[in-house]
Amino acid sequence: MKKYFILILSIFLLYAFKPCEHSSGKDGVCSINFKDVVKTEEGTVKGKIVCKMCDLKMSDKCQKVLLTSEEKIYEFCNCSNKNKELENLSGKNVEVKGKICHLKDGTIQIHSESIKII
Repeated sequence: MKKYFILILSIFLLYAFKPCEHSSGKDGVCSINFKDVVKTEEGTVKGKIVCKMCDLKMSDKCQKVLLTSEEKIYEFCNCSNKNKELENLSGKNVEVKGKICHLKDGTIQIHSESIKII
């Protein structure tokens, strides 16, 4: 019984700490947040880092987003290792490169691979 428990725990830990792979799965579902993906593309987006709650009044919790000059809002994917940089970039104009996912609920998420101040 102890061996089975250790085996199951090992398998769980293997998948729990698996490196982040952002892609739309076989059925068009985001592998990170399990939301329905309509379209995925690689791209570069320019805009200003703002808070979705404090600056845009569109949420009940603070969340850094990218607001473009066309008034499009790009949410940052939760698993991106570049998200730590967002706190220091609040209010700055940036260029973000990465994978862009258009979700079925109308939101747009970006898995940032690089962020550059412009």
